Amino acid sequence: MNERYLNLVNSVRADYKNNSRDNGTVRLTWCDTDESDNLCREVNLWTYWQGWRYSERQDRVKILLLGQDWGNPYSTQSFKLRENIRKMNEGIDVPYLFGCHLDSKVSQTDRNLIKLFSEIGYPNIDVIRYPDLFFCNFSLGYRAGTDTGGMTEDLLEADSEYIKELIDILRPEKIICLGESVTRVTEKLLFGKLPKYKNYNEYIDSGVILDYQDGDYECKVFPVFHSGFYGEKNRVGGLDQHIEDWKRIMA
Repeated sequence: MNERYLNLVNSVRADYKNNSRDNGTVRLTWCDTDESDNLCREVNLWTYWQGWRYSERQDRVKILLLGQDWGNPYSTQSFKLRENIRKMNEGIDVPYLFGCHLDSKVSQTDRNLIKLFSEIGYPNIDVIRYPDLFFCNFSLGYRAGTDTGGMTEDLLEADSEYIKELIDILRPEKIICLGESVTRVTEKLLFGKLPKYKNYNEYIDSGVILDYQDGDYECKVFPVFHSGFYGEKNRVGGLDQHIEDWKRIMA
């Protein structure tokens, strides 16, 4: 067992149970409906997709994917995911996305991630759990209201210390920052300053790859666009250009 990882999970849970985050638009809490629920037993619900049971396996992580936030686990559209997570908590090895309608609009982020990861050597992540992948959102809380919109960098940064601890535990070879906000808070966390650019398209067009070092640990940081509806829409060139952006990660 990786006690350090388990301690991180417990710290995040205790923090959110005692201290919700709220910017007036978004309220973030822990994901349990009551004390007996214990829905999330990993650092983040997204970790059930890639990274489940890390504390037992302690696999070498090649890629850490950092997203923004998970959304509301008790919204109607999250029902199937919630059901799958409960099965995993019972020890049943079921794919995170089992039974989900990946052709629906609300699944665009997941659908595009499946395509993008296949382009860098990880096909079929919807049904295959790779031991060297780990997914986690930068915000470790869960929305009490609407699933999207209203997130700010200040809310994300409230969990910076936990994300730094996760990086120190996993020591991934590569970190993918999914979207502009996640890129900005990650660069501030790891490099002590915000990135400078005129617009995010130009920043990604520059082929930016950042080298992070902390003692004997080194990794590469890859800013990319978010893979959801607005990320695909705002990236000049659409999904085809997303694919080109991700090819940097293979090198």
